[in-house]
Amino acid sequence: MCLCTENNTNNLCVHSQALSDQFFLLSSGSAGGILQKFVNYHIRTAIVLETGMELPIRFQEMMLEANKGNEFHFFFSKNEAEQWLMCAQGRLSHG
Repeated sequence: MCLCTENNTNNLCVHSQALSDQFFLLSSGSAGGILQKFVNYHIRTAIVLETGMELPIRFQEMMLEANKGNEFHFFFSKNEAEQWLMCAQGRLSHG
């Protein structure tokens, strides 16, 4: 969050390798806590997952629901994640 402020951006792209295994276990509360902080600080977040990652079913359900919103999305492609962030930034700066 500090780096976003220092670089005057509200967009963040996080690769799954930077996240602990606990993040993907919803019962740990890790994902909910982290993602809620990003929402509270208005940081639009794209999380890039590795293709072929085995994700718990509850996490997959949360991903599908999250991708309906505008705060954070999950992707399996870095390019798609960056495109989503840039499109979102364009909407913010133009109205």
